[in-house]
Amino acid sequence: PNQPYLLNLHEDPSLSKNLAYPLLRYSVFGIEPEGSVPSIPATVSKDSIGLMTLKGVGLKPQHCVFEATGGRVTVGIIDNGRVCLNGKPLQPGERKEVKHNDRVVMGMNHVFVMCCSVDGSTTPRRSIPADWTMAMEEMLAGMQQKFFDPREQQKHEAELNAKMDAIREKENALEMERQKYQKMLQEIEGEYKQFNRRREAKINNRVAELEETLEAEGRLDELEQEKARLMEEIEAEVEDELENLDLRKQRVIQQQLVVENQLQSQNEKIRVFKIAKENEKREVARAEEDIMHLIPLVDEANLMAEQMGKEVKYEVRLQSSVSPEVFDDPVTGTTMHKTHVEAAVTMIDLVTQHNRVWSYDKFMTRLYMMREAFENFQQDPCDAPNKDQDPFFDQGEAQELGKAHLWLMGLCHFIDTEDVVPIISKMGVQQGKLSVKILIVDPNGKQNPTYYRNFSSVERMMGQRLDLMIEIPGCSGIDATMFSDVFARFKFFNDDTYFETKPQSKPSATPAFRFRRQVTCTVDQSLVSFLQSDALTVEVWGTALNPKISASPDQKGKTATLKSSKSTFSLTTRPKSVSVTLARQTSLNSVPLPPALKQKPTPPAEKPAEEMTIVLREIQAERDQLKSQIEVISIENQKIPVLSSQVAELAAENERLKAQIEALMAASASNVPRNRNSTTSTSIP
Repeated sequence: PNQPYLLNLHEDPSLSKNLAYPLLRYSVFGIEPEGSVPSIPATVSKDSIGLMTLKGVGLKPQHCVFEATGGRVTVGIIDNGRVCLNGKPLQPGERKEVKHNDRVVMGMNHVFVMCCSVDGSTTPRRSIPADWTMAMEEMLAGMQQKFFDPREQQKHEAELNAKMDAIREKENALEMERQKYQKMLQEIEGEYKQFNRRREAKINNRVAELEETLEAEGRLDELEQEKARLMEEIEAEVEDELENLDLRKQRVIQQQLVVENQLQSQNEKIRVFKIAKENEKREVARAEEDIMHLIPLVDEANLMAEQMGKEVKYEVRLQSSVSPEVFDDPVTGTTMHKTHVEAAVTMIDLVTQHNRVWSYDKFMTRLYMMREAFENFQQDPCDAPNKDQDPFFDQGEAQELGKAHLWLMGLCHFIDTEDVVPIISKMGVQQGKLSVKILIVDPNGKQNPTYYRNFSSVERMMGQRLDLMIEIPGCSGIDATMFSDVFARFKFFNDDTYFETKPQSKPSATPAFRFRRQVTCTVDQSLVSFLQSDALTVEVWGTALNPKISASPDQKGKTATLKSSKSTFSLTTRPKSVSVTLARQTSLNSVPLPPALKQKPTPPAEKPAEEMTIVLREIQAERDQLKSQIEVISIENQKIPVLSSQVAELAAENERLKAQIEALMAASASNVPRNRNSTTSTSIP
């Protein structure tokens, strides 16, 4: 009854706490626990050593060893086995004491709780408070501390609070200025009242004097006439003072209107800014939840890949993508792009060092396929798929290289738009450049400068037809070693379906699309707003390549190769076991031939265990890189208002010249002699 033991914990409560693993003086856990263990003295009898066989993801042949002596139980790892004690991973060479009710996780799937008696009593199994959820939450919390730096979160919150303080200060300054003008208006109204009192007093005094004078002279019948003349004189005397008051009042009212408009615009900017930040906060929170869900799953995928001999590694990442949607910074007034944040997984081919970014959904789909492949591998190591069909790798499927944005403001004034725009990936890295043209054409698809001559801008074409020709000649700077079948696609305005170019089957750094498509729209306010403030977003896609790398001369002849009609396998020997793994691309982890084939045995190279501690630094570096990319884009966007004003000036100049031409034509027509026998025509270019 006093012997310590491990009790299993399972996600299904009905399967939890049903299996007990008694601990002897030494207890070795693993796939193949037999054999010598460095931490167990050779003098210990075999009866004092327990061998516990476990199967599953992330388990080593000899995974860990428990030692129970003097009423104290300790645990240590063997062969870099993964063991978490109360959520904290054990390090190589480290031994920790395991106490009653402590949770122990071996590999990815085996969860236990420690049961040992201090006073000799026996604790009922069902009364032990620990469960599977508690153990997994502990392990997840430990991973979260490594992945998310609380200092970065505090820094981000401090920056946002500083931004909100600056917004409030600017809002308060505008409000104080508005109140200042309101007070000035009140003071002017007081001056008006004083002016009216002075004027009334002056009129009364002068009228009284006039009445006395006329009465003394016996001219009272002229009183009304003299009163009217007197009023005109008084009004002329105070006219300058009244005009000055009116001008001051009008000036203050205009200044107050400007401040109120600024305050209203600022409030609108603050509202949009808060909405954007709230959406960003929700997206980040959702992405962080997805990351916390992905961390153990990515760890599981890495362990399965390692056990199956796959030269691949997966890393969790928090990636941001820049949206063409913009809003104004309420403090600086600069135009900012909205960002979308999502959790993703980076697949790294350790042979070619090529990276692929998998979305959350894609990784989850692949994970189910990986688990199935791992189960088949455990049953039959020879049953392994080709790399092109391997769920651990990209299978030659199309993926998005990046997006290119072409602003459409010039089209509002019938100015053709043409540019070579960068293709920016979701990681903020430029993947090449895309050439895009948008031309103003007539219904026949021809460039006809006179077709829209009756309209100064698209905004004046409400209800009319507008035809555009979209051309995508091609792109440049594409990595031809990583992608083939490159194509571009886009949606224009309210289109539900994509327009796509033909894929270029041959890998090329400069794929040519030669795409032309006429788009017809009916002008309304939504189309005008789209052209004024939005961009044409073109997505560039390509099929990921799996480069073939031949083995070096010194590697040839060192691996036993078994060929079949479907696959090529390499034979690996281990003590008391023989496993067959799929040979991929190169024999970097070359395995010696067995003695039966008369080759000198050489131990295979061990692959170090995956460490999650570097993930945070990598993601922070990528976030800094993305931040710099966003700053560059923001600087470029600051040029847009200048271009807009230049376009407006050109449009006004066009209207002025058009009016002059019409005036000249009218004048010319009026000077033509009206003779039935003669015909005169006037042509103005």
